[in-house]
Amino acid sequence: MSRGLRIALLSNTKSPNVGNGALALGMKNSFYNHLNQQGIEAPKFFPISWDDITFGGGIFPKSFFSTINTFDALWVAGAVTFNGRAEHIFGGCRLNWARSDLDSLRVPIILGGISYRHWQGTHYPNKGSLLRLLQDFASRERVVMGFRNDGTVDWLKQEIGWESLTSVEVPDPGYYAYAPSLRTTQCSGMIFTFNMEDANERFSGKDSEEALTDALVETISNFWNFYDENIIFAPHSIEDYSGLLKVISKLPKKLVHQNLRVLPMPSPNSIEEIYDSYKSVRVAISTRVHSMSPSIGMGTPTVIISTQERIQRFVTNIGMGDYMTEPMAARLKLSEMTMQLTVDSTEFIRKQEQATAKLDDLNFEFYSRVCKMLSL
Repeated sequence: MSRGLRIALLSNTKSPNVGNGALALGMKNSFYNHLNQQGIEAPKFFPISWDDITFGGGIFPKSFFSTINTFDALWVAGAVTFNGRAEHIFGGCRLNWARSDLDSLRVPIILGGISYRHWQGTHYPNKGSLLRLLQDFASRERVVMGFRNDGTVDWLKQEIGWESLTSVEVPDPGYYAYAPSLRTTQCSGMIFTFNMEDANERFSGKDSEEALTDALVETISNFWNFYDENIIFAPHSIEDYSGLLKVISKLPKKLVHQNLRVLPMPSPNSIEEIYDSYKSVRVAISTRVHSMSPSIGMGTPTVIISTQERIQRFVTNIGMGDYMTEPMAARLKLSEMTMQLTVDSTEFIRKQEQATAKLDDLNFEFYSRVCKMLSL
């Protein structure tokens, strides 16, 4: 193919969820960096709204495929793709394509770090359709498959018995959402999230949710009493505000009225606003994938509270497990873990640098395959 490629980027372009923007921005940052190192001209990306289809019943109109064929390639953003919805009768996932749909695409396809979110013990519908779709992808020469290194490959093998010798594991693109630069030496305050999406499945009972609430209240209060600095709440999705209200109800009133700052929900195209705040704080407490991975990626000392197996797998895979806990355990250890990081983050930074080097290597293999397929 010639230079100056035009690539359709299938991504969530309209939903007010910070992670959607982190995925697209992080992919472009890391891919452009790879191309720059190789002296290759960067293609242009053109966003195609995936969320319009998701919230429109999950059916891809025929016009979608004809539109994609006007580009030089299709890049599927590294979003949650395998999420088990009954309406995904054709493809068993958000890529709800029948074989005839895939056959109609005449352009190369890149699956850029797609992942799963399926709660343990719940039924996954349309498994046969999902298996067929993945087999069809694997049988095509002009498809590069990258699955996020959060246990997605193992989950697919366990859930539907599928594995591929041609796919690769890749980092969460959101790890690269914020271009690396030196952190300011005048860091101040704490930033935290409280993920309330799919709360019933995520916490599997009120005890777990209450334990996390109490742990956040204790940790925030102790940090504030010691440093007398602002506490920043970063909503990543609309549901998160309900978690904030639970925490506020138990915090000291002086803290709430004088030192609590609540960030507005950014538009999908202005997520840098929210990550600017991550860059400048002493410490972050993360309960969301795209609070956690961009925060670690930019070198902000981060304590991770795992509420999903895929968070646990990702953090363990990159060697940052010492900075992770779970809701029930957080009540006993979150405050101590957080305060220790504010005093000395030397070991955290050392492990973060090792993690970044490991993830860079995964990206190099993946992007090299992409460049070869696209003749870049």
